[in-house]
Parts: sequence; C-alpha cells; structure tokens
Amino acid sequence: MLYSTEDMLLLLISIKNNGNPEFVNNHLSFGTTGYLCAEAIKQEFIVEDRKELFLTEKGNLFIDEANKKLGRKGVDKEIAFLPNAYIKKISIDDIYLPEKI
Repeated sequence: MLYSTEDMLLLLISIKNNGNPEFVNNHLSFGTTGYLCAEAIKQEFIVEDRKELFLTEKGNLFIDEANKKLGRKGVDKEIAFLPNAYIKKISIDDIYLPEKI
C-alpha cells in the first residue's frame, strides 16, 4: 500500500457522496488523485461506468475499516479530513490570528 489511508478515504468518501473525484483535485495534486483513482480501481474499491465512478462494497468496507483504524465515530466517519486544512490545537487562552483575512 503506497498511498495514505487519509487520502484514499478522502477520495472514496467524495465518490460515495457525489460520484466525482473533482473535490479531491481541489485538495490534492492531479497526479496524486490520478494515482489514487488507479489504485482504487485496481483494488476494486470503485468501478467506472460511462465516465462515472461508483463505490463498490469493497470500497465501503475499506471506509469502515479505515474509520475504525483511525478511531472515528459517528458523523466523523462520513467526513474526509482535508490535508491542508489542519489547525494545531491551541489552549483556550491562546489567540489565533489567521494568515489571510
């Protein structure tokens, strides 16, 4: 397995919700997205039919197993965490100033 579980989870949840990996292209490079799609098809997580992608039962099983491995429960299981949107946890007394307003 040469891909990140988080990245594959992002791809599969995106395809599950709208059948399109376009959302993933906004957060990962085109090369990474293409590689993830190729791996997902090769491992039978998704199938392509008339230029549309569909999640398979094996893909749903991957989502469930990855969520268990990552310790996600409830609504968190249906949300893909974006790699470039993490903010370090700060204490209640800290002040957060964004780089852009």
